[in-house]
Amino acid sequence: MAEPPSPLPDAVLDVRPDIARGEEPLSKILTAARGIEPGGRLVVQAPFVPVPLFGVLAKIGFENETENLGLEGFRITFRRRTAAEAAGEP
Repeated sequence: MAEPPSPLPDAVLDVRPDIARGEEPLSKILTAARGIEPGGRLVVQAPFVPVPLFGVLAKIGFENETENLGLEGFRITFRRRTAAEAAGEP
C-alpha cells in the first residue's frame, strides 16, 4: 500500500528577492523541479503569477495550484504527477 503524501513540500523556493534584483529564477526553479519525485511538491513564492512556468513544468509532469497572498505575492504549489496519474489511471 502506498504511503499518503507528506503534508510538507519537498522544496520551497522564494524567488521574490531574485526578481527584485532583476535576476531570472527559471534555472533555479527547473533544477529544484527535476529533484522532485512523483507525488512530491515544489512550492514557489513569486511577486506575480508565473503563467509561462505552468506550461514548462507541465511538460515534465507537474500540475499546479496558485494561492494569492495579497501584498506578499503568490504561492504556487507544483505537484509532480505519479506514473499512474500521468497514464490516466484513477
